[in-house]
Amino acid sequence: MFQQKLYIQVDKLRTQANEQAEVISSQEAELSSKKEQLEGLKKEEQHLEQLRSQNVNKLETLTVNLQETQLGISQVLLCKQTFDKIILTAQK
Repeated sequence: MFQQKLYIQVDKLRTQANEQAEVISSQEAELSSKKEQLEGLKKEEQHLEQLRSQNVNKLETLTVNLQETQLGISQVLLCKQTFDKIILTAQK
């Protein structure tokens, strides 16, 4: 009788241990999945940071080009004004 109770307790403990092992295995699988997701997000973040950096560089280049274009336009307008004054003076 005592041995039978002991076997029942051992069997219950084995069942609990198996259940806990299944839970742990499931949690480990979930953890592994979350780690993979995190790595994917880190790679995506790195890629987006590279794109941002490239876009900043392009924006800086476009800004310089715009400033140079505006300077060129100003110089052309100044030359035109000077030319117009010369023409007016010559016509008098």
